[in-house]
Amino acid sequence: RLKDLIEKPLSAIMALPPPVIPKKASLMEACDLMQETAARRLLVMDGAVVVGILDEQTLFAEMVRLLVATLEEMP
Repeated sequence: RLKDLIEKPLSAIMALPPPVIPKKASLMEACDLMQETAARRLLVMDGAVVVGILDEQTLFAEMVRLLVATLEEMP
């Protein structure tokens, strides 16, 4: 089995590439894409360049922050 450490390619164990989303997309667009693809991470793109990774925890934390701020502004 030690032979596997040397010879087994990463392609045999890697995850599929995550879905991509443009950096100008909205939070809801990111949420919809994650739900549609069952992805927990999205590659954020600026044209053909990866500019970041958005994970579901960060996305939903920001959504909660915005919802709480909106509720606090209500009379």
